[in-house]
Amino acid sequence: MDEARRALRYVRDGALSPPEGGIGLLAMLPCKCGGFGWKDVRLNVALRVFERMDARGKSRYTTRYPDVVIVGKTAGGERRMVGIDFDPEVTHGGEAKRKSDVRRGNQISGVRRLVHFTFTEDERTSYPAWRSSMERIRRALGKRKARRDGKADDYDNERWEAWHLLLNHPPVL
Repeated sequence: MDEARRALRYVRDGALSPPEGGIGLLAMLPCKCGGFGWKDVRLNVALRVFERMDARGKSRYTTRYPDVVIVGKTAGGERRMVGIDFDPEVTHGGEAKRKSDVRRGNQISGVRRLVHFTFTEDERTSYPAWRSSMERIRRALGKRKARRDGKADDYDNERWEAWHLLLNHPPVL
């Protein structure tokens, strides 16, 4: 019961699907609990993005909502953001869905100081794909590499277990 209470501090409102919630939770959980320990993780945050120029040459904007936004600071104090969208149908949704997803991703990628990633079913079903994507996110955030004192292997075992529980075989609620 105590472990469940301690874990509640990492739960955030706003996920529209179990995988979104799992990605956010795994980003926030401490390394020793199978996460990455990134403190500022937000779900479905509104971002104002450039959409087009109108007939009079004025910029028009729209709102987009990345599933997960992680905000971090480099060792030098530079603020960086990563946006993650989970799209399990990216390759099976048909041409119209693909075009819409590409347009949406390009709009989000235009946000200053934000690096945008799209996670597919591959990150949910393949731990090596998940681990590689999270490593790219770590680099985009300007975070240091994992520890070299033997704890990194322990953390990777914890991460596999947490990924398996929260993304690969999430509980049915």
